[in-house]
Amino acid sequence: MLTRRVIRAIRRRAGWLITGLIGALATNVGPVVAQRPTGAAAAKPPAFKGIWEPVSYSEDLDLTDVVFVTTEIGWATGEGGTIIHTRDGGATWNAVLGGDPQSRDRKIDQLQFIDEHHGWAVQDKKLFRTGDGKHWEEYGTTPLNMGPYAFLSSRVGVAAAGVSAQGAPDHVFRTTDGGRTWKMIAPCTIKVTIDGLNRTVQCQIDRFHFPTPQVGYLIGYLECVGMGCGGPPVVGKTVDGGQSWQFLLGPGDVKLTRLKDVFFTDENNGVVVTWGDHKVYQTSDGAATWRGLIATPGEWTRFADPEVGWSFGEQHLSYSTDGGQRWSSRPHRFPAHPRAFSFPRRDRAYVVGDHGMVFRYRIVPADEPTKPEVLLAPAMPGFASPVDEEVARVEGLLTELRTAVEKAPGPAAAAPVPNASAPAADSSAPPTAEDVIAVAPSPFTQTCCGAPVNKLGLAIQAIAASLPTFLAKYKNTNLLIAGLRMVTDLPGRFGDLRLALKAFKTAPDQSAAQAAIAQIGTAATALQLATKAAFQTAVPPVEPQSDAPSQVEAAAQQVPAAAANAVETKTDSAGSTVKQEGAKKVKKGLGGLIKKVRIP
Repeated sequence: MLTRRVIRAIRRRAGWLITGLIGALATNVGPVVAQRPTGAAAAKPPAFKGIWEPVSYSEDLDLTDVVFVTTEIGWATGEGGTIIHTRDGGATWNAVLGGDPQSRDRKIDQLQFIDEHHGWAVQDKKLFRTGDGKHWEEYGTTPLNMGPYAFLSSRVGVAAAGVSAQGAPDHVFRTTDGGRTWKMIAPCTIKVTIDGLNRTVQCQIDRFHFPTPQVGYLIGYLECVGMGCGGPPVVGKTVDGGQSWQFLLGPGDVKLTRLKDVFFTDENNGVVVTWGDHKVYQTSDGAATWRGLIATPGEWTRFADPEVGWSFGEQHLSYSTDGGQRWSSRPHRFPAHPRAFSFPRRDRAYVVGDHGMVFRYRIVPADEPTKPEVLLAPAMPGFASPVDEEVARVEGLLTELRTAVEKAPGPAAAAPVPNASAPAADSSAPPTAEDVIAVAPSPFTQTCCGAPVNKLGLAIQAIAASLPTFLAKYKNTNLLIAGLRMVTDLPGRFGDLRLALKAFKTAPDQSAAQAAIAQIGTAATALQLATKAAFQTAVPPVEPQSDAPSQVEAAAQQVPAAAANAVETKTDSAGSTVKQEGAKKVKKGLGGLIKKVRIP
């Protein structure tokens, strides 16, 4: 039988053992609160659903077209000479022109924008234009019997139009003054073999699409005879901004297939949709070859970005989340006939139609109550930006750098140690991420903060690796100039970040190091803001004059199409012009993904 003294001793020893065990666990695995449950106990990710909700115009008139340049800012056209505008995602609409359902003015349609400010619309043979996103003017007359058109910049555009002769083919026209005057470029004709005979076929042009200011496509069909229009399926291609065209035989039956829509996410990858048999064909080599896809297409096909696309019809929506490789379909029944839709971002879309109908697509939590007038829809995949994560990591490392520099001894007189393996400095261009790593740190930097500098270099290498993927997934494919701005602005901001890191690594003393840290912080913030702008979470506050091309356009006009230089100057979100010293090595730094083009 144990005595009380023995029992107390055993308890003390057991307590010591338990305390030691807990301490060892804490040392090796960290606080218990930091552990996350795994398996069935792990928290499930939040569930979401897509909805269509009404944000309709207050008057009973039929809307004919819609374009949203961001998730919140958009325009719609309609009967009675109407153009309406919203800046809050359709919560409120204001009539810019018309808006009266009793008006006898002709309808306005064929609405188009290339960025947040420059847009066009057509009323019969009148071409309306805005250069600031607010004020519209009758800018010029359209070519005779004008059909579809597309603008590649604030001044350069192409259009399809007939000529006076009965039965003549459509011609491509081109403007270099914003649509005030037009020049005839080329007839839509193609040589094909039908029933063993070689024929030159005159075609009508149905639609244009330009993924870049240089490379563009059109689709055409045989002139309508009798009760219908048929093949051959014609695809036109330009590689010089519409100055010349090559007409190719598209996919399908040469006698029967008529193409009704076309959309390219870049110079080589695109889809066409057919009339009648309702098929989707995809190309990855710039319309040289095509392959059929399993899909149920609608009347219009749009991609919000290179991954997520919709083919939208009156009764259903087909969608793809892998760049058009695979498609799924979902029925939709709106209360009125839908006539057009706009897809500014993968999680936001708008459809317009009769009786002032505007429905807005957005993604909400799955458990959010659904009102009777709201339609359920598939939820598109969300955004995952490694660029933001790495930029946040850079900003976190700056605190460590500041502390290390503040604790460093006084100014160092020694010069930076040269590194024979490092490339020679080029004052006109920033180093690549690899070049920055190779640059030898100064004695001051090496002494004060070698470890955090290495971490920062690795973070910048990670950004260099993730930026091409980011652009390939999320580039704006709806607004031509906005998409061009994105693929030039982000690499330019990244170039600033690399230059700032190089300045820090070679800083000779405490003062220079502190100045370089400030440059790194500014560059990281600018890159983060540019990323948010790409996701349309920030709207550029600076608006250009109505007759002035944007700075992205101006740069595109000055740089040859084959060059890979980024824009050398741009306006930041505060409106100040920032010199991009490192524009010329963007292609090298991003693995050749970014191509700069010239608008003639």
